[in-house]
Amino acid sequence: MSSEDYLMRQFRQLAQVLARILGLHEKKEYNQALETIDQTLVTWYNVDLENPEKTLMQYKSQPSNNFEEEKALAELFYQRSKTLQNLKQEEKAKSTAAFALRVFKQIDEQSGHFSIEIQQRIAELDQIIKGEYIH
Repeated sequence: MSSEDYLMRQFRQLAQVLARILGLHEKKEYNQALETIDQTLVTWYNVDLENPEKTLMQYKSQPSNNFEEEKALAELFYQRSKTLQNLKQEEKAKSTAAFALRVFKQIDEQSGHFSIEIQQRIAELDQIIKGEYIH
């Protein structure tokens, strides 16, 4: 399988996971959404949810092609933060948002490309951390 085929398959799988998470949010099934996010983070990215900084350090030293894995990781942590907010776990939501913010800022600084999507996520995460984000 070529690296392009692998990336396309990975994008499709991530899109399916994100669609599932959003569907669970619509149904207000936040515990299931959190379980899906956590399972994806642990299975796909080998993230230690108690210490995700180890994962970030790995990507800092060896960034993926076009930062695609970092973007997926940051998006999953963003979704995790929103889910924790909906579960009224504000402190966990803020710490998770802070991690996602660090990943998005790392991508922004290292990629050399301007991305409106990344800037939007950075602004939303800043609001979550400050407690200003409206669900």
